[in-house]
Amino acid sequence: MRSEPLNDHICTAALVTNTHVLSAAQCIENRLKDETVVLAGTNHLFFGRLYSISWWINYNSWAQFMNKRIEFEDNDISIIKLTRDVDEDITPGPILYLAGKDLYGFDVHFAGWGETNNHQVSSYMLTASASVITSSECEHRIAMLEGGITPIPNNLICTSGDPFVLLQRGDFGGPLLLMGSIVGVGVQCVLANGNPMIGQNVEKVKTNEFPFVVSLMRNSTADITAERNHICTGALISPRDVLTAEHCLKGEKRTDILVLVDSIDLRSGRKHQINWWITYKTWAKQRHMSLEYSENDIAIIRLNEAVTHRITPATVSTLSNSDFVGYDVVVTGWGQSNDGFNPRYMEKIDVKVLSKTNCENKIQMASGKLVPLDSRFICTSVTPFGLLQPGDSGGPLLYRKTIIGINRSTCPKNVDNNYQVNLHLSVKSYTTFCTDVKTNS
Repeated sequence: MRSEPLNDHICTAALVTNTHVLSAAQCIENRLKDETVVLAGTNHLFFGRLYSISWWINYNSWAQFMNKRIEFEDNDISIIKLTRDVDEDITPGPILYLAGKDLYGFDVHFAGWGETNNHQVSSYMLTASASVITSSECEHRIAMLEGGITPIPNNLICTSGDPFVLLQRGDFGGPLLLMGSIVGVGVQCVLANGNPMIGQNVEKVKTNEFPFVVSLMRNSTADITAERNHICTGALISPRDVLTAEHCLKGEKRTDILVLVDSIDLRSGRKHQINWWITYKTWAKQRHMSLEYSENDIAIIRLNEAVTHRITPATVSTLSNSDFVGYDVVVTGWGQSNDGFNPRYMEKIDVKVLSKTNCENKIQMASGKLVPLDSRFICTSVTPFGLLQPGDSGGPLLYRKTIIGINRSTCPKNVDNNYQVNLHLSVKSYTTFCTDVKTNS
């Protein structure tokens, strides 16, 4: 927590030694230790003793430092080191190292200060009990809700109660207890979110499949999960330059946005600060160039420092739109799912480039209106449908990992998904802009 108990409670955690606290990695993500304190020795947020933090580390950072192989993609666990021992009357909790399968059928307990039904954090610590269910039963229940199989990795424990008992914001990071011993850490469920880019063929991106794709994130500590801070997608076109959509930056301040690189996971990777950004309109005005189009939804962000040499920036295509008609291309991003939330992991979908005539006909059949498309736009579609969503904006349209367009929107609006198409801004008209900013700025 920070300073005001009810408003500033972040997560629950558990003392495992006199100076070490076990919690979830999501609870320390995007936070400063000097602005965070640990409350201990109480079941009430208004009482107890506050302890300052010396350092913290999540599992992935520890594994990389120790040159350990990271077996699972999701390792939502962290250790916090206090600046001093807790008082002698506070007893740390023991850890019981059991595999999830060894807990099947056991009754376990949660403890935490989670949100109640009125969306307010409880001032008193709350507890609840549930039973550990098998991975297959957990997968079956998720499939019943989502319509697809979501494999449960071996590092996760699934629990259920009857009547239902569910973790809420503020409970995350708290202990899962078996007879007073810690057997797990409460984390937010990210498995049951619907697919972004709405469609049946959406896939999770593999690690290092598109290392140049980045997330533009709000520089905020108000939310405990990085998914809520994701604004738009972008792509590195040099070690310091990110290509994205202009509308992603409208009304934003440079200091309010961070660029996440080197990860398909919004809770991992490295965040870079922004030095400056420039839109095509501003660039053209500085060079006294006339604008062919009044709207040019493209911008380049300059990072404060270059990304790691392990990341090879994407190439920007110089080919015309007609050269890609009929080709299969790839859309990537962290677009919103059906429930309005961004996914934790980057996703992709294969789509096909339509000709200008075919695209205009498809839009007219759906809307009853002719919408002429100029050479700025690339139109894509796929059967069954696969559509861009908020959060995908600014991301790259890729042909063999070369950027041919920038994700923009769908068209027409307010019609059945099967009749919509994706619109992307073609980079062909902006190759000079991209080259000049990279080399001369």
